[in-house]
Formats: sequence, C-alpha cells, structure tokens
Amino acid sequence: MLTVINRPLGHRLTDAELAASVTDSSGEALFTTAFSHGLVAGDYVYVISNFDAYNGFKYVYSPTYNTFKLRDSETGDIVPYYQDTDLFYRISVLQHGWSAVNQPIVYELESDLFPNNVDEEAYTPNIVVSQADAEGYTLLNLSAALSDPTALAWIELVGTGSLAGQYQIITVLQPWQIIINLDYDASNSFGGYLVVKYYKNYCINVQVWSGVGAEHPWFAEKPYELAAVLQYVPDENGRAKFSIAEILRGYINTRNNLTLNTLPNNLDFMTAFYIVYFDSYDTSDGQEITTL
Repeated sequence: MLTVINRPLGHRLTDAELAASVTDSSGEALFTTAFSHGLVAGDYVYVISNFDAYNGFKYVYSPTYNTFKLRDSETGDIVPYYQDTDLFYRISVLQHGWSAVNQPIVYELESDLFPNNVDEEAYTPNIVVSQADAEGYTLLNLSAALSDPTALAWIELVGTGSLAGQYQIITVLQPWQIIINLDYDASNSFGGYLVVKYYKNYCINVQVWSGVGAEHPWFAEKPYELAAVLQYVPDENGRAKFSIAEILRGYINTRNNLTLNTLPNNLDFMTAFYIVYFDSYDTSDGQEITTL
C-alpha cells in the first residue's frame, strides 16, 4: 500500500510569534507554552528554533491547553526529541493549494511493501522450523503459510546474520514448505530470521497530470492531460520524495498577452495539477514472471 505523507500545501500565517519550550516526552518532543495556546489537532504551525528537527511547517498532534506535540505532516512521524530549547512558532490560519512553479512542488510517498514488508514483519512472525537437502538446494519448513507462494517468486530472510537477504523460490511443496535457491548446508542456522514475501523490482509509479478540470469555465481550452510518468525506488525507510515543479513549468507561459481569449482568466499563468500513484513489482504464475 502507498500513502501520501507530504503533499504541496500552502499556508497563511498569523503575524504574532508565540513562545514555547521543548522537553522530552518518552523520546518525543513536547512543546509547552506559558499560556493557553488554543491549538487543536489538525492545525498547522511554523516553528523557528536552533534545531532542524523542530523547524518548519508542522501538523499539530495531541494538544492539551498548554502543550502539544507535532508531526511532520498529517500522516507523518511525530517530531522526536533531541534537546531542550526555547523557540518561537506562528499559527497557520489558512491552508491552500496554490504553488509557484519556480519553487519546489513536493510530494512524499511511503510504501509498506518495499524495502520492508511492514505488515508481514510486524504481524506474521513466520520463522524457519527446519531445513532439508533438496538435491543440493535448501528446503525450508516454515511455521506458517507464506503469502501466495509460487515458483519463481521471491522471499526475504529478515535478520542480521549472513543468511539475511532475498531468495527465489524454486518449488512450492506446500504454502509452508518451499525450496529456495540457497545451496544446502547442514550448518546453516535460521534462528532469529523472519520469512516474508519479497517484492522483486519494486517501483513507485507516479503519473503527473496538468491542466484544468471539467468544473473550470475554460476546461475546453486547457483540459487535464498526462504530463509525465515517473518511477522511484523507495529509500531504506520506504519513502520517495520528489518535486514536480519542473514538469508543471512547461504548462506556464509568461508572455504578456493582453488579448488572451480567456481573460480575465489568464490560463497562460496558471495550471492545476494532481498525481496518480501505484505500485509495480514482479509477480509469478509459477512458470512466467510478469510485472504487476
């Protein structure tokens, strides 16, 4: 599953700079004010401090009348504690979707499939019960059935030892009994490893669409069209962060046309946009590998 954890979002800030202090709350940064701040969950603030982790636009999380915690975005991580400090923040009183194409227009997506199969690692403690020799390859007897195992698909041994890594399934005897492309060695120890499905050749695919929607009065002049298709391999945290400003810049024309047919709607100077995103990875029917 893919999740958007950061999207282009503009803010209108109050003029007042308000003071707060940061302390440790079980490893999370707790922001405390000397007054009733009036913030509620879902508000945004802009933080100015001497430490990067606290700075920038943040999503208000878990407020009380004079304390609050912050997330990097609505679905992002809680800001961790690093050091005690005093800082200032300003409250966002308006969120909007307008962005300038000469500045980054940034999305950040997170995958729970790759490189870490988060659900299976967290909730399916599938381990190797025993091994056997299968004509020189390794037969694994597992404590639970694998997720849709087929020949030519892949598994991962998740752990810190020398056997950690990805292996291709040669034969499926039972959903909990497979032969993999690991040379058999009776001395191999699988203790401490989890066995999970591995998504070979995984990519995050992003379609960037630009134009205006059917609800716009000049839709016929600049309808949405597919502007680009992008592919990203997530980092070690399962995340991909990218800007689409350069793509959208091609839909902006900074000429000064005083007789533009759509005036006062200047379609030269603006475009709407959205993204479509999906996973792709290798899949097998037991005989042939294709891209899903």
